[in-house]
Amino acid sequence: MANPYYSCTFMRLWKAATLTTTTKVYWVTGAMATTVITARCLGPDGRGVMAAAASWVAMFVTFGHLSLASVVMYVLTGDDRERVAEVTGSLLAIIAVITVIAWAAVATAYVASNGVAFEHLPPIVLAVALTSLPFMLWIEYANSLLIAVGDLGRMNLAQIAASTAAIALVGIVVGVLRGGPAAALAAMLVSYTISMAVGLPRLLAAGRPVVSMAVIRRLLHGSARLHVSAVGTFFYTNAAVILLNHFRPVKEVAYFQLAMQLAVGLQLVPMAIGLVSYSVIARDGADGAWPTHRRLVRHTMLLAAAAAAGTALAAPWIVKWLAGPAFQPAVPIVRILTLSVLGASLATVMAPQWVTRGFFLQVSALSLIAVIVGAGGNWFFIPRYGMNAAAWTMVASYGVHLAGNGAFVWWIERQAAVA
Repeated sequence: MANPYYSCTFMRLWKAATLTTTTKVYWVTGAMATTVITARCLGPDGRGVMAAAASWVAMFVTFGHLSLASVVMYVLTGDDRERVAEVTGSLLAIIAVITVIAWAAVATAYVASNGVAFEHLPPIVLAVALTSLPFMLWIEYANSLLIAVGDLGRMNLAQIAASTAAIALVGIVVGVLRGGPAAALAAMLVSYTISMAVGLPRLLAAGRPVVSMAVIRRLLHGSARLHVSAVGTFFYTNAAVILLNHFRPVKEVAYFQLAMQLAVGLQLVPMAIGLVSYSVIARDGADGAWPTHRRLVRHTMLLAAAAAAGTALAAPWIVKWLAGPAFQPAVPIVRILTLSVLGASLATVMAPQWVTRGFFLQVSALSLIAVIVGAGGNWFFIPRYGMNAAAWTMVASYGVHLAGNGAFVWWIERQAAVA
């Protein structure tokens, strides 16, 4: 007979996961809607310029967020939840420092290379894109802070508001006013500020933000052990877009980025379940939550496999419907990238177990192997084979994560059996 406690807990988790997944679906739908609008109105070349600029910003977000969103979940556990105001203030200070460093680095690189380092990117497009950096960093942190204070509703509301604004504003500036990539990126920037405006008041209610050097040291200590894992993903996702922009025609940037966006969309359920899992693990502990978490992992992988197979079959119709006939070269890339979905999904849904157990070095070591595969594959093969090389490299890198996280599941099962 099923344990009533675990049955009720499992149902509550799926309810929370369903609500969060619905929000994620809306968020990805919004992102895809802006992609559709810009792809159809700007064409492959214009969309490629926009995607390349966004990938440069994504690089600074990836390196600059220092994995503090995950460290926050580790820090604000149990009685430490009382320190939300200190953590919030310290994160804002870190954002300010990272933003100044990033802007200075871009300015130096641009002047030193006379713009060659940012091939195909007009200065105004690059400047508008980089203006969004501090807001994107804040969104990374705010989600974890809101989860820590138990306000998934406010987190979901912020994402819904930002997505709605992005669709409307991009539609107006690009579809109606016929603006270019810079105008589209400016519209996205406004949507980021709206997300911040919705989420920040809830955190301010926990107390006036205070910068604490002790908290900053604790956050950075966790970051030093964990950040390799987050940085690793960059080397087989956005780094591929930047290299394509440098070595290949800008159209390939647009095709690959569209395919990558569709692959990310297939990870909606794992992302939502990963967020919800943090809350139950924070309450019951990593070992105590494992029976429930294991069921969530199993169901998630089945859904991810079904979604990947369906997308691979329907890729020609999906691409044509979303971006138009001009983007048909993206179809083979979409099909290749569906092979990465299982590895990405398992890594996402198992992340709470790595983090809450404090296994920062172990997950970083796993990611380092994926980085070597991803960075090497992209650097050596993109100049010759273009977006096909980028796609297969991404599959190989997530294959490393699939094997590593599968081994981690086996280890947890053995520990549970011994206990």
